[in-house]
Amino acid sequence: ERQFREGAANSYQQIRTAGSSVATVLRRIIGIVLIVFGVMGIFGSFFAPIIMNTDKGHIFNEFVNYDEAQTGIPLWGISLSLFIMCAVPFIILLLLGVKLLNPKVKHIGWVSGILGFFWLISIFIFSYVMINLDIQKDKIESLFEGNFDTKMSQTDLNSLDQVDAIVNLAGHTINCAWTEENKNQIHNSRINCSNTLFNALQTNEHQVKSIVNASAIGIYQSSETAVYNENSSDFGTDFLAEVCKDWEAANLRFEGLGIKTAITRFGLILSKDHGVLHELAKVVSKGLGANLGNGKQWMSWVHFNDVIEIIYQLLKDRQSGIFNVVAPNAVKQNEFLKLLAAQLNKPLWLPNIPEFVIKFGLGKRSALVLSSQHVQSIKLPEIGYQFRFTELSSTLKDLYK
Repeated sequence: ERQFREGAANSYQQIRTAGSSVATVLRRIIGIVLIVFGVMGIFGSFFAPIIMNTDKGHIFNEFVNYDEAQTGIPLWGISLSLFIMCAVPFIILLLLGVKLLNPKVKHIGWVSGILGFFWLISIFIFSYVMINLDIQKDKIESLFEGNFDTKMSQTDLNSLDQVDAIVNLAGHTINCAWTEENKNQIHNSRINCSNTLFNALQTNEHQVKSIVNASAIGIYQSSETAVYNENSSDFGTDFLAEVCKDWEAANLRFEGLGIKTAITRFGLILSKDHGVLHELAKVVSKGLGANLGNGKQWMSWVHFNDVIEIIYQLLKDRQSGIFNVVAPNAVKQNEFLKLLAAQLNKPLWLPNIPEFVIKFGLGKRSALVLSSQHVQSIKLPEIGYQFRFTELSSTLKDLYK
């Protein structure tokens, strides 16, 4: 019995020794792999700031007007932030590899913590700068065929021959940094286009009988409790509301020329490939969806196909007046994201992003995601239009089928 116990003990010890040797070999192999990847990643990170180089021809300066005074961060600071953002994960991999090769190495944990802290700061700086970039639209447009004048400084009057209806949706995108220059473009591109078209129709013979002009539900005051329709006059006083009011005033003048004029106050137009749904889906599809602010903002939406049919009916029937182009059943933001996540089969687990964080990052442009307008249309049903898509769940199923 004694010999049996000693033999069993020796066997157990041999097994432990062999297992320990295998574990040591695996640990060293993993350590070497991590070190190799870490070194390669750190080396590659040195090339990332090249796009921030001020030499002519680099992508960053070719398509971006960077105003250091606007952000308070010099170009070298952005380059450093980009390098840290790219390099720190690989430095941590390198340190872990060293730790696996030599377990006696100390202080790896707190060094990694410090690196992580600087990594988060670099992400914050880089994100802040990216949000406030001023993209040079004219240079991007030059990559594509065709020229177009967004300022509408001239109109080809011959193009109005044999035209009996016009749809005017022209305007600079609002999804850009709200610098003073861009805000002027957002406002003036809409007003100038309408004014130029009005002057052309006023001073020349034409056959135009009806016109549909765009506007937006952003004209209404932001509220989580109010419900607005075409008869509501509770207009906002923020930038977007003022743009909409000036835009509508410029477009209503067409009535004075005997032209039936319909003003379409668009809600959030849902399309799989463009607009707000496209941007939200990109985030939610990665499992990173989160409510912005308290998540209780109303989102008055409409399917893209309904928009097309509504515009067609307004032109065909030569309607005039104000029309809220929104589906009958608005939803709150938290419900919108919940349904979108379910449609994309992705979890919605992140906590709400606080309002002050969004305002700090986006400035006044935060109104795009924090404003709340619960809008209904009473005039579209009056003219006989029946929405094809009335529920958000069925709309998302149709868009992602």
